[in-house]
Amino acid sequence: RQVTAPTLILSGSADVDAPYEDAERLAAAIPGARLYTVEGANHAMLITHKDELNAVINEFLRDVLSGDAGVPPQR
Repeated sequence: RQVTAPTLILSGSADVDAPYEDAERLAAAIPGARLYTVEGANHAMLITHKDELNAVINEFLRDVLSGDAGVPPQR
């Protein structure tokens, strides 16, 4: 199966539970996927970098709704 939905992959460069290399492979396998990396962040990055990631997620969602996410907008 192939993912066709707009996809944002968040990764921390110091995450040992979900290594950055896995995020890179995942992003490469999903057409149009965006990979955002938080340098030095570990698996708790949604807590430790919440403001940064909220901004990234909001931007991605705005792009999806406007059709600028690399794939057609979802209906």
